[in-house]
Amino acid sequence: MLREMARTLFDGGRGVAESRLDFAVAELRDLLERAGLVARLLVHIAAVFLQFSPLVLLGRLVRFTHLPQGERARHLGRFEHGPFGILFVPLKLYLCLVYYEHPEASRETGYDGRPLVEVP
Repeated sequence: MLREMARTLFDGGRGVAESRLDFAVAELRDLLERAGLVARLLVHIAAVFLQFSPLVLLGRLVRFTHLPQGERARHLGRFEHGPFGILFVPLKLYLCLVYYEHPEASRETGYDGRPLVEVP
């Protein structure tokens, strides 16, 4: 579930390398092992709700991970901006945190390592 959510969240139309997804999922699991009980519960509740949200939001008996990729991306947007969007915040926060820790993230985002503002 986390892998498919990450794939949907970070695919800008070019696909996402499996190694990046492996890295993100492994790092997220490691982070959550070290996080407190509340953080683990929030992420778990959000992931379960997202998995079954097409039933609630679309009225369709299908899991999030079984939606076609394009439909999954549209559904994620609706979920995030809908009445249950607050459930998405911890999941997205932790996924973004670990996904952009990857060494290739700086190159992808165009960050050159220099500060945005020079401090005198």
